[in-house]
Amino acid sequence: MKQIELDKRSDGAFIPAYNSDHELSKRVKAGDSVLAKLSIPRSVGFHRKFFALVRYTFNHMDESMCDKFPSEEALRLELTLQAGYWSKHVTMGDKEVIYPQSIRFDKMGQVKFEKLYSDVLDVVLKWFVHGVDQDELINFM
Repeated sequence: MKQIELDKRSDGAFIPAYNSDHELSKRVKAGDSVLAKLSIPRSVGFHRKFFALVRYTFNHMDESMCDKFPSEEALRLELTLQAGYWSKHVTMGDKEVIYPQSIRFDKMGQVKFEKLYSDVLDVVLKWFVHGVDQDELINFM
């Protein structure tokens, strides 16, 4: 099965996004039906915005939090968990291990990633960065 990327025109029709996709689409004859799975590809810009939020939080979090998170990556994992995005919960003896959900492009679509961003932003404002309102933080990003 070949995949192609489609753009939606203002009249509602879908057209191939790239020349290579156009060449493949020419194999489908007028009147033929095709099976399509629609998904909105992740926005690289929005992905960068998420990491800018993590970086901002890391650089501006309350001093009481600084010792808990030695790196931006450690903070990102904790923010993901605190926002409720985890993939596995394992109990080993008396210890619980919770694994954050993957945010890889092929594991989380744009719509869910936008929801994750919003939920992480709520966690940041509640627990990590005080004295900054949501509009101010969004405008900073």
